[in-house]
Amino acid sequence: MYWGLGCYFAVAAVHTFVYAFGGRAPLEGWPEVLQFLHCLLYTTIITFPLLGGITVVYWVILAPDDNQFRNRYSAWCNVSFHTLNSVFAIFEVLIPRTERSPWLHVPFLFLILAGYLGVAYITKATKGLYTYSFLDRGKKGSGMVAAYAFGIAAAICVVFVIIWLIIWLRLFLCEKVFVLKGKFSSEARGGRGDGEEGEHGSLVEKELP
Repeated sequence: MYWGLGCYFAVAAVHTFVYAFGGRAPLEGWPEVLQFLHCLLYTTIITFPLLGGITVVYWVILAPDDNQFRNRYSAWCNVSFHTLNSVFAIFEVLIPRTERSPWLHVPFLFLILAGYLGVAYITKATKGLYTYSFLDRGKKGSGMVAAYAFGIAAAICVVFVIIWLIIWLRLFLCEKVFVLKGKFSSEARGGRGDGEEGEHGSLVEKELP
């Protein structure tokens, strides 16, 4: 989790500073496939932590069977692993001038979750433990494990829709109601410095449905 969040915010910071001082983010010159993957990365950052890492899965399913505050180290681990990541995700939803994630990302979220499920069983085979206790077919039964898997798949859809609506509301309130268009680089505005509408580098004013 730390590596994932650290790398994401490091890359985001580089793009922000390059755009601020040069008027054009490196992402704008990338091939379309890399732009898509970057956008998909953003979608995972704002959805997966709220689902499970993953906050909801841990505190709803796992925490009742675990003394998560049994000592100072355990408390720090559980709060940083299963709470702070959601704080960062909410920050990314509410603060940046980002657009809503495309619905095309939903199947990819399913694929990533399926891959993580496979890694969980690889961990069981190599390390002898389940990363999540509800994946233990011996204790829970195959039917219950399948129910958990489908339930989590449904939950990621719900999380995606909620985040999509929150971003839509943020865009509507900030850009339509309060007319807060965002602060653009003076380089991107060609030195106009007045925040006028139109193109700013390759960034354009967004139209909300």
